[in-house]
Amino acid sequence: MNTLTVVHDFDLSGYTTFGFAQKAAHYVEVETDDQLADAVQLARDEHWPILPLGEGSNIVLTQDYNGLVIRQTGQRIEYVSLPENATTTDTHSIARTVNDKGTHSQTQANVETPIQTLTNAQTRTQTETKTQSLANAEKRVQSDSELQPDKPTQAMSRRMLVTAAAGVNWHTLVMDTVNKGLVGLENLSLIPGLVGAAPVQNIGAYGVELCDRFVSLKALHIQSGRWQTFTIDDCEFAYRDSLFKRHIGQYIIANVSFELGSHIKLQTGYGALNQYLDTHCVNQAPTAAIVSEAVCAIRRSKLPNPAALPNAGSFFHNPVIPAAQYTALTKEHPDMVGYRQPDGQYKVAAGWLIDHLGYKGYCHEGVGVHEHQALVLVKYAPATGSALLALANTIQTHVLRVFGITLSIEPRLI
Repeated sequence: MNTLTVVHDFDLSGYTTFGFAQKAAHYVEVETDDQLADAVQLARDEHWPILPLGEGSNIVLTQDYNGLVIRQTGQRIEYVSLPENATTTDTHSIARTVNDKGTHSQTQANVETPIQTLTNAQTRTQTETKTQSLANAEKRVQSDSELQPDKPTQAMSRRMLVTAAAGVNWHTLVMDTVNKGLVGLENLSLIPGLVGAAPVQNIGAYGVELCDRFVSLKALHIQSGRWQTFTIDDCEFAYRDSLFKRHIGQYIIANVSFELGSHIKLQTGYGALNQYLDTHCVNQAPTAAIVSEAVCAIRRSKLPNPAALPNAGSFFHNPVIPAAQYTALTKEHPDMVGYRQPDGQYKVAAGWLIDHLGYKGYCHEGVGVHEHQALVLVKYAPATGSALLALANTIQTHVLRVFGITLSIEPRLI
């Protein structure tokens, strides 16, 4: 068993974006998969409940946690070139190879390992090419601290499998891929949190969701201590939802793999993003870096920085309602904001509902609604998690009474 440093009676106030003064009975940081498995085994032996904790950007602590808080710190980001003719099965096989060989040792930030190039010899048959490609998968281990889009640092394969450890900051991953000229994650720039939490919520923004770029993930089943690989079908992704969210506490995600590259079409049609590009990039053809920069600018203009004003981002999900209900509501409220979904239902802007009821800028007992973004609840002064939940409940009750719509809370409540 690896040596683990367990701290008892640990203050968690600096480990969540709301910063409520709660403690963990036990706390441990793990960098490798082996350490994670040992920490889970320790908790099982001691009969401690387990709480995986990343950057605390999607969690609200309302009480002390009487168990083991596990924080993953591994910073491994791995790049593998994919053959142009690789099938989904091929890609999953390569991802499994990365998981089996590259996740048990410690890897420091900004360290590269030697790599081999996946070849696609045109003189061989397709079957021979795939066999050779799978046998000689090229792997690169890198972590990039640059958080702003820059000129691509190097030429990358048209198709690339990117695998990131759960402890990597999500925005760091996005910028690392953008700076390498890879298309796919740029719309998800500046979303707070770690890679390991991203699939749980199936994070999304500006017309792209995590599941659109997802290949597979590796997770530890807490009860049995067994490692499992999950494909996109296994994860049961939905809007801000997944198998892991519906079965919270059963798995801890160790790493996530994505397919990125120049074969992916840039998504610039989302309203606010399209308007920004039309205004600020008139004579420029969009690139992943330009889209990322635009998304960052939009998010900074709309959402408060948790470091300056404690919050957990969007506090409520945008509700999806039947078309008949949406039609009836727009007759009474013509300016209601909603978006038709593929199944014919409408996704309503929760921020509009809250703003319409006059909560924007509201403050009570140290917590309130942000003055510029009604979907974000904030901590203006020293306060408790209970005060925040009381405010959320007040808003939910009011929205239900006026619009007949139930708002669900997005962050996890502890």
